[in-house]
Amino acid sequence: MRAIKYLIPVFLLYFISCSEKGDQYVELRLGDFLVENSAVSMKLISDGATEKYSLNYSDLTSYYKIKPGVYQIQVVVHEKVILEKKIGFAAGGKFTLFIYGLLSENQVVNQTTTSSQLHSIVSGAEARTANGYLPQMRLLDDHYEGGKTTAQMRWVNLVPFEKSFTAEASLDSDINFGTTAYGNDHASQKFDIGTYSVIWRSKSSPIKRLEMSQALDKQTLYTFFLIPEIQAKTGDLKVVTGESSKTNKE
Repeated sequence: MRAIKYLIPVFLLYFISCSEKGDQYVELRLGDFLVENSAVSMKLISDGATEKYSLNYSDLTSYYKIKPGVYQIQVVVHEKVILEKKIGFAAGGKFTLFIYGLLSENQVVNQTTTSSQLHSIVSGAEARTANGYLPQMRLLDDHYEGGKTTAQMRWVNLVPFEKSFTAEASLDSDINFGTTAYGNDHASQKFDIGTYSVIWRSKSSPIKRLEMSQALDKQTLYTFFLIPEIQAKTGDLKVVTGESSKTNKE
């Protein structure tokens, strides 16, 4: 297991284990899926130094290389801190840190998120807090763990006020790609190399809500973030895709 969380009085501390002989940096990309038109600032604070990143809705950055260590992560909207968490990164880690949810009026720091129950994994239903649609911060492990000649795909449902979604991927035949409720991610699934049609439907509905095409390269993990299209009419969806290739492909 790559990550173990420890509960402490005001925040969660993630400790990501790795070999002392591993890479001497952490790869981290950031995503803004908070349903909000205004820009969001994410601050990474460590050893008195602050790195500030400005993101707009649906942004997913490239990977940054940061030093291992403990970081205070702050999310700022309208000059107010709405999320705060401490995360400890060890060398060799590769992660996506993203925010999602809905702002409420007079939003304050989300204490429900920052002082939730002890969890033991980063991905899956156990990694999120049951706090309705309030803003949350999530960390996904982006290491590729498939075969040498295949790829992996997974997806995250970040569409509030909707039923669960069902996905299927098609190449030569239809492949079940899971059913997932809001705030959850469907675990990484192995696929042969090729160009797939990926379709999302509301659970128990035959109507296509979104369809996209994705070409897969070997030894690469593809993560699809399913989010509302806030610039279009109500009910429209969009997908933001993140790719994470295995270092030193064979």
